[in-house]
Amino acid sequence: MNTDLLHELTPSRADMAKAKLLEAGLQCFADRGPDGVTIREIARVSGQNSASIAYYFGGKEGLYRAVLEAVMRFFRSQVLEARQIWSALTESEVGPDEAAAILKRIQRAFVLGILTDAKAAQFALLMVREQTQPTAAFEDLYRDTVEPLHRMLTHILARITGDDPESPRAVLRAHTFIGQLQSFVMARETLLRRMGWDGYDAARAEQVADMLSDNLDIFVAGLQGRTRGDNA
Repeated sequence: MNTDLLHELTPSRADMAKAKLLEAGLQCFADRGPDGVTIREIARVSGQNSASIAYYFGGKEGLYRAVLEAVMRFFRSQVLEARQIWSALTESEVGPDEAAAILKRIQRAFVLGILTDAKAAQFALLMVREQTQPTAAFEDLYRDTVEPLHRMLTHILARITGDDPESPRAVLRAHTFIGQLQSFVMARETLLRRMGWDGYDAARAEQVADMLSDNLDIFVAGLQGRTRGDNA
C-alpha cells in the first residue's frame, strides 16, 4: 500500500525540506489539530527552521492545506479501482450482487490501507478531525473528496437496496456504512484491547476486512429475504 504521497520519489534538496515539514505537519496536526500546534513546534519536529514554513508554504495554514491535499489524494487512491469500474458502467447495468462486489473492494482497500500503515492511520485521523472540528479548509476537502466519494457510495448501496439514490434514506444508509469504516480509526484502541492485539499486521487487517465482507453479505441477504417476503 503506497501512502508516500507527501513528497516526490526522487526529491531535490528543497523537496526534502518540504517533505520533512509535511511529515511533521501531518504528525502534529493529526495529534492536536492546526490550532493546537505552533510553527515552532512543527519546525522542531521536522528539524527545519521556522522560517522555512513561511518560505515553502506561506505559513502554518498553507502547510495544513498542503497536508490535507495529501490526505485527499490518499483517500481517492484507496477507491480508485472501484471508481473506475463503477464509472465504466451505467447504473442500469449493475445488479445488487455486482454492486456488493464493488463495495467489498472499497471496504477491503480502506481497511488494509488504514490499519497496516502508520501514515495512513494519521491521514484517517486528520480526516476524522476535520469532520468533528472543521476548519476553513473543510470546504475544499468536502467538495473535492468527501462529497464525491459519499455520493458514489450512496449510489452503489442504492443498487443493492433498491432505494432512490437521491433520497434521504439512501444518503443515511451510505453514511452508516462509512461510519462502520470510521469506527476502526476512532475506536482503534478499544478493538486492539478487546482482541488482545498489540497492533495491526497484515493478517489482523485481513480478519477485519473479512468480517466487514461477511457483514455486507448478511445485509444483502437480509434485503433479499425482505423482498421475497414482500412479494409472497
